Amino acid sequence: MIYVRKKVILIMAIFLIQFLIVSCIQKPESNELEIEIDEAYYENKAVVIGTVADVFKDTDLSSERLTQALFNQEVTVLGSEGGWSEVKAADGHIGWVRTKSIDENCKSIMKELYKDRVVVTGKTKKILDKPEGKVTVKDVVMGTELYILSVKENYYEVALPKGTTGWIERKDTIVVPAKQSIPKTSGKDLASTANKFVNTSYLSGGISTWEGIDSTGLVYICCKINGIEFSKEDLLDYYNFKGKDINVQDIKPGDLVFLNDGKDLEKVFEVGIFIEENQFVYASKSEGVIVDYIQNEKFQNNLIGIKRIFDSGVMSE
Repeated sequence: MIYVRKKVILIMAIFLIQFLIVSCIQKPESNELEIEIDEAYYENKAVVIGTVADVFKDTDLSSERLTQALFNQEVTVLGSEGGWSEVKAADGHIGWVRTKSIDENCKSIMKELYKDRVVVTGKTKKILDKPEGKVTVKDVVMGTELYILSVKENYYEVALPKGTTGWIERKDTIVVPAKQSIPKTSGKDLASTANKFVNTSYLSGGISTWEGIDSTGLVYICCKINGIEFSKEDLLDYYNFKGKDINVQDIKPGDLVFLNDGKDLEKVFEVGIFIEENQFVYASKSEGVIVDYIQNEKFQNNLIGIKRIFDSGVMSE
C-alpha cells in the first residue's frame, strides 16, 4: 500500500516537472512576439506638445505663419538653428517651429504599440487627469489624434507626449484602428463639420478654433476628419487636379466652392464648403468664419468653380 502511494506521488511529481518544463519553454515563445519598432523611421521625428504649434516661414515670430501642427501630431525634423527647428508638418508645409514646442520622444505616436486611436471631431476637447476628473491635462482641438491605452466606461485612457497619459471622454470622437486611415464619410458630414466652425476668428495659417483659422485650414481640417487627406499647401491648386466639376445649379452639401480675389480671375484665392440652400461656409479675413449665399451679388465675378470630392452617400454616425 505504501509502495503504491509512493508510486502515485512519483508519477504526480513527474507530471508536475513536465508541466513546469513546458511552461518554461512556452514563455520565451510568447516573448518572441515582441513588437518591432522601426527605430530608423522615428530618428528624425518629433511630436507637438502644445495644443497647436505655429509653423513659420522663417526663424522669426513676425514672419509668415504657414500653417499649424496639432497636439501629439508627428513632424519630421529637418534641422535646427538657435532655438528653432525646421520641420515638415503633417499637412505638407515645411517651415520653422520653436524647438521647445516639440519633443523627440515619439512613443505616444508609435503605431506599432497600440491597437486603436481616438480622433477628436468636436471643436475642442479636454484631456483629464482621470475619468470624470476636474483637472485638465491639456486642451485639444478637432483633428487631434491620440492612441488608446485602455477604456473605462465613457472615457479613453490615451498616451501623451513626454511619457504621460490622460483621459478623454468618448463624446465628439471617433475610434480608428491604429494603422488605418480615417474612414471616408459623406458630403453631408463634411458640411456638418464645417458648420461647427462658424464664428471662429480668422488667423492666417490657422487650422483650428483655438487661435483661429483661414480658408484652406478650414477645408483641410474638415476634410481630414471626414476621411479625405491632402496637402494643405496644395489646397488652392486642388481645383486644377481633383474632384468632379459641378454646375452651381447641381451643387450639393460638401461640395467645395473656389473663389478668386476679383483681380486675378483665374487664380484661386479662397475656398469654402457648401452646406445647404445656396449657402456655403468660408473664412473671411475681415469677419472670420461665416455663412454666405453662393448667389450673393458680390460672388458673381469671384466664383471660379465648384468641385465634388465626395460621392453621394449616407451620413455616418
